[in-house]
Amino acid sequence: MPANKSAFYRYLCIDKCITNRYKPFPSKIEILNYIEATTGQEISARQFENDLWEMKNGESLDFNAPIKYSREKQGYYYGEEGYTIHQIFK
Repeated sequence: MPANKSAFYRYLCIDKCITNRYKPFPSKIEILNYIEATTGQEISARQFENDLWEMKNGESLDFNAPIKYSREKQGYYYGEEGYTIHQIFK
C-alpha cells in the first residue's frame, strides 16, 4: 500500500488519464493538470516520475504497470492492451 492516501489517488488519476480512450497518449503536463484539478494538490514533475516508478516497480503495490512513453506521440500509454490498475482489485 502506498505511504499515504494521496499517493494512491494520484495513481488512480494517472491510470484514468492513460486509459482515456478519447484522449490517448496524455502528456506529462496533461496528467499533472488532471491530478491538480481532481485532487486539489499540485505535484512536481519529480513526484510524478516517482509515482510512475512506483506504479511500474513498487513491490508494495504489485501493480507492475506496463507504462511506456511514446516519443512519436509524445505521451504515455500502457504497453499491454486493456491494462488498468482497476483490474487488480477485481
